[in-house]
Parts: sequence; C-alpha cells; structure tokens
Amino acid sequence: MFAATLGLTTASAAQAALFSDPFESSFLNTAVWTLGSTSSLGTATVGSGNLVLDVNQETTSARTAVVTDAHNFNPFGSPVTVSLSGLSLGGNPGASFNTLYSAIGRLSTDTGGEATGAFAASYSAGGSYGTGGAFGVSLLGFSSNYRIQVLDSGSDVAVKQVQIALSGAPTGMSYTVDGVNATWTLSVTGATFTGAFITNGLEANLADATTINGSLINFTAASLAAGEGVVSRVILGASNGTGVRDGAIATFGGVNVASSAIPEPSSFAFLTSVLDDGPTIGHLRRQ
Repeated sequence: MFAATLGLTTASAAQAALFSDPFESSFLNTAVWTLGSTSSLGTATVGSGNLVLDVNQETTSARTAVVTDAHNFNPFGSPVTVSLSGLSLGGNPGASFNTLYSAIGRLSTDTGGEATGAFAASYSAGGSYGTGGAFGVSLLGFSSNYRIQVLDSGSDVAVKQVQIALSGAPTGMSYTVDGVNATWTLSVTGATFTGAFITNGLEANLADATTINGSLINFTAASLAAGEGVVSRVILGASNGTGVRDGAIATFGGVNVASSAIPEPSSFAFLTSVLDDGPTIGHLRRQ
C-alpha cells in the first residue's frame, strides 16, 4: 500500500490537502520523508498505522526526526494547518523531560531541493534558526505530568516560547500558522489545558479548554526566503531533555497538512512525480 496518500482538491474547496500520511506501509516512504538523527543512532519504524521515532540514546538534546522532501508549505502565502493523530510519548525522562514535536519552517542552511539526513537531524521545534525561521509545537513529557510548548524561531537568537500544563497526554494535536495575519492556533484532543501560562517572550490566550492561540514574532516571510524562492518544510521528531534515563520515543498515528489555498504549480509537479514513481520500499535512509 502506498504509504502517503496525496490528495488534490477543487478550486472551490475551503482547504486544499497538501498531503497526508497514515503510515499504513511497513516502511518509511522515502519518496516523501528523509530521516536524520544525532550521531545517526536514531531509528524510524513504520507499522500497524504508526510512525515510531526512537532517539535511541540518552545524550542531552539528542533527536531523531523526519523532514519532508517537499518544501512548498508556505504559511505566509495562505494559512497552513498540520494535524497529528495517534500520538504517544515514551522513554524515561528521569528528572528532566522527553519531547515529541512538530514544526514548519526553514533552516538558514536549507536552500531547497531534496532534504538530507543532516537537515533532518538539525531541524527542531525551536532553537536558533539563524536567518531562517520556524513555528514549532512540542509535547513535553515529565515523570508525572505533561506540557505543551510553543516556539517561535527566527533570526532573533532568543527564541520566543510559551508553555502550558495539560491534564494528561494528548492523543492528537492540530496547529494552524497564519503568516499573513501573524497568528497561530493550537488545539489538542484527548486532554485539556490546565494551569497558567509560563511565558518567555511569547504570549498566548486560552480560547477554551482545548485551544490556545497567539501572535507570531520571530517567524516571518523573510525567514523562508532562499535565493529567488521560498523554502518551508514540515518536520516530525523526538528529542531528549537534560539527563534523561531513557531517550524519547515519539509515536505518530498519522499526519495531514492542508492549506486554505490550492497548491502552487510546483506542488502539483511534486505530487505527480510521487504518484508516478510509486512507493519506495526498502531500508530507511540513514545519513
């Protein structure tokens, strides 16, 4: 079965599906994703409708991630929504935390084309993106509680972030980045937000028990400019905190990415090439 189900919608549709992957194959679809990890120790396993990313080490800040080869996900052209289902976070955080994360954006060294393992290992939900930028969402798993962390990265070295406690581990998350209006919205399923916001330069509002929103500061259209084009990828990952006892293991049951506008011609070309080529079945790409 083709691991990534790619769909196009009509011009009258309110949203256009850019792509979705239900992870129903037995292998990571390397026509869509590129795997990377710290010291090449991380693994990505696909099966039973899940993608499992295992950091596979206890090193502080080590990560394992997959990044899209497509780089046309531009939230400053029209709002982009990333929906994640079937989530779970494993590993032993010790006195620290483990992380499941997703982000959309561009590293300063990423000028487009097919992704590399080095890119995948470097993309994160936050950190300094240099002249690039990203919007990232992390699920932080502590020994007895969970938090959502929203990060707004750009040329400003001091990454803006906000955290809020959760009633438990969510089974799904959906975030929308509206670059035109410089706003973002995040909703969770399977849990509710509790407690007060912990802010570090990024403000957020509680719309209801499962939805928060706020404004973008660092992440700008200029941060996605690469040469004469725009580069913006979608990332899924797992990462360690400080002094964990067992590295993070992040499970994703599916991912859907949609835009309020019809994909640009370059997007159609990418989708057509993937459909023509069919699935790539074989060993994971490890770089």
